[in-house]
Amino acid sequence: MTIDMDQTALVSQLAALRIPTFQFPWPEACAPHTEQLEARMIEWADKHNLFPNGKYRERAERTRYAWLAARCYPNATPNLLQAIADFFIWFFLVDDLFVDRVETITRDTLCNLTAMVDVLDFNAASQEPVYGELAWLDMIGTSHIQSH
Repeated sequence: MTIDMDQTALVSQLAALRIPTFQFPWPEACAPHTEQLEARMIEWADKHNLFPNGKYRERAERTRYAWLAARCYPNATPNLLQAIADFFIWFFLVDDLFVDRVETITRDTLCNLTAMVDVLDFNAASQEPVYGELAWLDMIGTSHIQSH
């Protein structure tokens, strides 16, 4: 009997719950040639071994980070837009692989973060680069924006 009353109370509470509607004006513009942007972004991630396996690649393709970049920055130059798309895929993949959702601090956390900061400080990768370090070095260099 108690279970039925608890369930009835829960159903009643959920029925009374009103979730407000939020309006976020977002321009409908999208940068052109997004398919090519997406293909180059995936190619860049492949070049830097950012996909540990096919599952990560498939998820990145489904997520379509280049389309996000094209919608967020519809007026960006093609080179800048490519750099943004590449940053998006790098950021989300590195985040997935660096930051465990259960154990947020691991024995590798400090080493990984230090390696990324060292790239910024010294404009060079370590002798034994951690995951994503070479892609980060490529991305922060001016050659990355100019090469696309």
